[in-house]
Amino acid sequence: HLEDNLDDWLEEELENYLDDDYLVFDCP
Repeated sequence: HLEDNLDDWLEEELENYLDDDYLVFDCP
């Protein structure tokens, strides 16, 4: 449950962050 909540939070944080600054993540 914690991981699911963390994933949702991370997605929202990333969206908010990308709105301010363009950032490319090198993800597998």
